[in-house]
Amino acid sequence: MNDIILESLRTGVLFVIILFILHFGRQHKDIAYKGWGMMVMGFILLFIGSAFDITDNFESLNKYIIIGDTPAEAFIEKMVGSLGGFILLAIGLVRWIPNMASIAKLNSKLKYQNSDITANEVLHSILESSPYVLYIKDKDKKHIVVNKKFEEVTGISAEKAMGQNNNELFSPEVAAIFNTNDDAVLSGESVSEEEHLDTTGGKRIFLTEKFPIKSEDDSKVLGIFGMSIDITD
Repeated sequence: MNDIILESLRTGVLFVIILFILHFGRQHKDIAYKGWGMMVMGFILLFIGSAFDITDNFESLNKYIIIGDTPAEAFIEKMVGSLGGFILLAIGLVRWIPNMASIAKLNSKLKYQNSDITANEVLHSILESSPYVLYIKDKDKKHIVVNKKFEEVTGISAEKAMGQNNNELFSPEVAAIFNTNDDAVLSGESVSEEEHLDTTGGKRIFLTEKFPIKSEDDSKVLGIFGMSIDITD
């Protein structure tokens, strides 16, 4: 009797789950993506297997072959219902979860785009408030963004730096070092080097980190992002 109660309870729970996910899928069609149908079918097969499992408690049903305590019933219950249900459920989850992750990423992006804070405002705040020298160069090593700290340290205004390369802004010796490091970054490497620079406060030593700015598919290097901090003793 306890087996019948527990098996009936399990079957009832599976039935409620199926009704819930079908209703939820109709109400939220944005989540019923690839894999959703397989998950629903998986739960249905689990329900069928559980329902057939109840029948093997009644010997009087054996005459019907596919229900009762018979080999056919055992096959349907265990192979079709339980195993088939779990396989479909697993495949469905594997196919559905990546789609939901992509949707969540898109929704996050749209939420950010619709917020009161724009990407340009965030970038501007970082550049202007950072204690580090920050700059961005294009693939021709021309400066396209410099921050306030860059202006303070080098004595070169943002207006003058825009569109200018290392050779046009710095001494030949300093430009040669910068060019060597920039070439390494444009080849796809990240660079961490000490760089010596004549600043408005005299000769200083900077620890510089430079990273490649890549295309969205990582197939091309579009430019250079640089960050320098004064480490002079």
